[in-house]
Amino acid sequence: MNQKIIQKRLLISALILLVATILFTILVKCIDVVNYHPIVVETLEPYKDSIQVGFSQLNLFVNGKIGYHSLPYKLSTVLGYVAFAPVAVFGLIGLIQLIKRKSLKKVDHHILVLGVFYIVVLIVYFAFKFIHINYRPIIKDGKLEEGFPSSHTMLAVCTMTSLIVEIRFFTKNMKIKIATDVVSILFMLGILGCRFAAGVHWASDIIGGLLFSVTLLLFYLWGLLKFKPIETEK
Repeated sequence: MNQKIIQKRLLISALILLVATILFTILVKCIDVVNYHPIVVETLEPYKDSIQVGFSQLNLFVNGKIGYHSLPYKLSTVLGYVAFAPVAVFGLIGLIQLIKRKSLKKVDHHILVLGVFYIVVLIVYFAFKFIHINYRPIIKDGKLEEGFPSSHTMLAVCTMTSLIVEIRFFTKNMKIKIATDVVSILFMLGILGCRFAAGVHWASDIIGGLLFSVTLLLFYLWGLLKFKPIETEK
């Protein structure tokens, strides 16, 4: 298939999914909203103040079936820090290229696109620390925490998928590529599974994290083709 056609389809898909993600985020605030008292994990008693929960029938049903579990929560927290490893590694590679080649324009285009992608991911990550959509169904350390979208889900999917893509720029060794794919996919599933099983997020938080992740990844893939150097297009 022609590269320009693929590029166009990626952009259209990204824009459609962006609209869907924004719409879903709005609906979380508007559809089937009820008041709910989150559970204090230290005492397993309801919190004194109530919070509002959208998509309440879905969220309360799923949360009621799962409950809170500390082990997967702690494990997902540790794995969440590991999710930053690709950011550090590729950031270091970009810095080394910049120092050696003495020009930002001479840094590999895929590293530059990846850098922009990671910056946007981090902007979205920190933006929702201040934009209130909903609070988590549990209270830890006596304070309410923002839950939407699931930041662990978003970071894991974005960083691990980008690792799968980027490794193909560095090696043609099929064994290395397959090993990277397997480890990355298992890592993503591990974080998603642990975060879900821990009961620290509503189901809509996880869905929101996935929607934001895929949207950003489509823009990233579009950027790789859009800004590919002309001399390499053959």
